[in-house]
Amino acid sequence: MFNIFNLTLYSISKEIIFNYLILLTYGLFMLIVTLLIAAFATLIERKVMSSVQRRRGPNKIGLFGIFQPIADGVKLLLKEITIPSKSDVLIFIFTPIYSFLLSILMWLFIPFNMITQGLSSEFNLLYILSISNLSVFGIIFSGWSSNNKYSFLGSLRASSQMISYEIAFSVIWLIIILINGNLNILNMVYIQTEYIVFLIPLLPIYFIFFIIILAETNRAPFDLPEAESELVAGYNVEYSGMGFAFLFLAEYSNIASMSAIITVLFCSNNLIDNDYINFLYFGLKVTYHVILFIIIRATLPRFRYDMIMNIMWKKILLFLVIMFFFFFFLKYSSLFNNLLIYETITYEKLDRSDNLDTEDLNSNSSNNNLNIDEKKETGLLKSLFLFFIINLNPIIVILRFLFGI
Repeated sequence: MFNIFNLTLYSISKEIIFNYLILLTYGLFMLIVTLLIAAFATLIERKVMSSVQRRRGPNKIGLFGIFQPIADGVKLLLKEITIPSKSDVLIFIFTPIYSFLLSILMWLFIPFNMITQGLSSEFNLLYILSISNLSVFGIIFSGWSSNNKYSFLGSLRASSQMISYEIAFSVIWLIIILINGNLNILNMVYIQTEYIVFLIPLLPIYFIFFIIILAETNRAPFDLPEAESELVAGYNVEYSGMGFAFLFLAEYSNIASMSAIITVLFCSNNLIDNDYINFLYFGLKVTYHVILFIIIRATLPRFRYDMIMNIMWKKILLFLVIMFFFFFFLKYSSLFNNLLIYETITYEKLDRSDNLDTEDLNSNSSNNNLNIDEKKETGLLKSLFLFFIINLNPIIVILRFLFGI
């Protein structure tokens, strides 16, 4: 009896240790990937900014300056970490780590194609929304714990701006969930691969969502929390060394993750059945949105703070609430015969214990192929109908609701 108990305890502990090692390995892998993404996002920004401003940019370390982010990381690693004497030391040290960990967690549920995903769950969309809403606390804590007027003003600006735009962010999330039919983000990749990309029927919402993620990541023209002419550096003015490096990496990792999210929500179609090509295709779309972030920073001036709040509360939120009720009416009204209902992913596997004849299998497969083709055609017609309804004149819609024209 005692030997059986020891064997059971040994097998359970072995399984726990094995699962822990797998989780630890995957966590280290995600850490390295996030560091590389954030580092080379800074390199892309410096290259694009130098091209817009007609100068060379980083070109000394490595071929075309490709190792410049690594040199910057080593420099920040070797710099002295200074802590203000009157700051809240525990929160001051913990906040950069908190912000960086949130930026890593954001990548866990983002699907790169129909198969490649960090952690699979039926509630991916809810998880991503929760993590994005928690990121505002890192900025608030960093400004408050520094005991500095400039950093505190920057954190107040950032918190009010991000909380305001999170409302619009959540309304767009409700529209996406309404169209998707569930909280599984893989279902969106499936719908856009089998039917039509959401960019076509949801073009105005795509533009609105891009404006919102600009404000959520505190990027120009919504970069008032880091206004150099007024607040020196904003909420991170007291940080140096690795504390500043963690906040810096968290910011650029959030830019890349938001670019990945807008890619998944609006243009996450797979080209072919090859996973490697689909992965590269997804990376190209994410890189396009990152470059768009940078071009907007290089070309648009900074808004006044009252203009930022006016655009959000009087223009964007009103437009999104109208669009939500519009899609709700389209989905549940009998007039349009459930226009937005698509086929969802089912994970049920065939029971191989059933002994079926080959003729029955062939007939069933042919009938399934006919049903799939019919669903694709009806889904395409529904999406084209939505396109003509919503985008009857999208330029007038966007200009009118955003700028009051």
